[in-house]
Amino acid sequence: MVRTVQQLGLLFGERRGRWALLLVLVAGTSALEAATAGLVLALVRLLSSGSVAVPGLGRVEAAGTGLGLFAAAVVAAFALRAGLVVAQDLVLHRLCYGAGARLEQRLLRGYLSLPPREARRRGRAQLVRNVHDTVMTVVEECLVPCVLATGTVLRTVAVVAVMAVVAPSATLLAALVLGPLLWLVSRAVRRPVRRLGETVEEALGESLRTAGETLDLAAEIHLAGRAEDFSRRFGDVRRRIARAGGDEEVVRSLPRLVAETLLVLFVVAWVAVAVARGEQAAVLPTLGLFAYAALRVLPSLVSLVSLVHSVAHSSAAVEAVAADAALLGEPAPRPPAGPAPREVALRGVEVVLPETGRAVLSGVDVLLRRGDVVAVVGPNGAGKSTLVDVLAGVLAPAAGAVSVDGRPLESLGAAWAAQVALVPQHVHLLDADLATNVSLDPSGRGASDARVAGLLGAVGLGPVAERLGGGAVGEDGRELSGGERQRVAVARALHRGAGVLLVDEGTSALDAPARDAVAELLRVGAAERITVLVTHDPELARRCTRVLRVQDGRVREEQPAVAG
Repeated sequence: MVRTVQQLGLLFGERRGRWALLLVLVAGTSALEAATAGLVLALVRLLSSGSVAVPGLGRVEAAGTGLGLFAAAVVAAFALRAGLVVAQDLVLHRLCYGAGARLEQRLLRGYLSLPPREARRRGRAQLVRNVHDTVMTVVEECLVPCVLATGTVLRTVAVVAVMAVVAPSATLLAALVLGPLLWLVSRAVRRPVRRLGETVEEALGESLRTAGETLDLAAEIHLAGRAEDFSRRFGDVRRRIARAGGDEEVVRSLPRLVAETLLVLFVVAWVAVAVARGEQAAVLPTLGLFAYAALRVLPSLVSLVSLVHSVAHSSAAVEAVAADAALLGEPAPRPPAGPAPREVALRGVEVVLPETGRAVLSGVDVLLRRGDVVAVVGPNGAGKSTLVDVLAGVLAPAAGAVSVDGRPLESLGAAWAAQVALVPQHVHLLDADLATNVSLDPSGRGASDARVAGLLGAVGLGPVAERLGGGAVGEDGRELSGGERQRVAVARALHRGAGVLLVDEGTSALDAPARDAVAELLRVGAAERITVLVTHDPELARRCTRVLRVQDGRVREEQPAVAG
């Protein structure tokens, strides 16, 4: 658990001033809790003996108005305590949940910096779960409990100190009996709680992945008549979560039940001993003391045990987020794109896919120059998209070197990312208007960008824009056809004005007229950039200035007229 708390400090170590304010409120609430405990115990003694000495107030007599004034003081103290608790809870939850929201934002920004292959390897479900659910689990079951545990410890120590002053022998005996037993029960259930937390965390990821896969294949599942099978598959995962959650609640309740039972047995035994010794007069104050303990101290102790278990339960979630702590730093300022590179050279490049360990490309020697419009052709699985990934800088070669104007590609970092625009095989769109999907500016300013409007017309999306009337394209572009989606992707890449344009099967869903129009559009400004186009279309390859064939892990140049 110490490691979990250390990781928590690593994730939420920012804004120390606000955390200090929260700790001041927690300490103040704990001190006031001790004061109210002392007042309650003094009131019990005042009622039983008619007189009591109160520090700072002197001796208070029950006769006359003394009892009424003292009772009013007790009520006022509890009202003040309630106000301070409300202020503490307000600051606590706003600060903790605000810190969680900032962590989610930083984590998503870090995931956006991952190379596409690494993001695909980790899986969309895992990344979405981390930024959407796992961080909130960390906040609700670890960060908030840690802060609350601090207050609970201070409050319990303060109240027990007051009890020790009022009834030292009874308090000491109760602490010696209840403390070790409660610690033993807590320790016994901590490991099962942690295991159950790991089970829930793992099952939540599987649940999200299963739901996503099922909904992505909804049409095929319906036509295949497999709806019941897939719903049962999802239900099995959710029932595993439900069982683990139910078992956890039962395990967590054990310390409370044990503590309540032990306290009742202790009080009964104490009263029996006092009566047997003929000390009935001392029973009432002691009963008042332990009645208050049952009201305040016991719930605090049980709460503290529960908070410790909550931290243990959340350790898997904390470790999942802490594993990505390296991605949480502030990003370096993105450099301007600058002029297009004069040449990009691949020398002796060998590429081994990290997922399989299989060599896809070997001995690749290619020189690309500014102004080239290069078609990359070859059979499926030959390594065409892998070659594009190498040029984009998202896949490092296992051997050989890639250089840009004589500089190693890996040394350029963000400067190279600013130079590259990509039209991917699988186009993903925002549930926003066409202009936002082209500019990728979530503020909506793209709607007033004349360059965006010109590109929409150039790729043949003018009629679509009129049809939508500025409305959204729907979730992942459901209002558009496949060809229209690819036109948006082409316009998006051209809007970047990058020095290297990579088109990975970006025209495959277009009909012949649309393909010809986009091909002509790709040639506009081509003299000022390097354009690489992966295609299976011989006619489109003939429109390029060069053709590279990828086959059997090798790359060789062909004449455009014989490309296929």
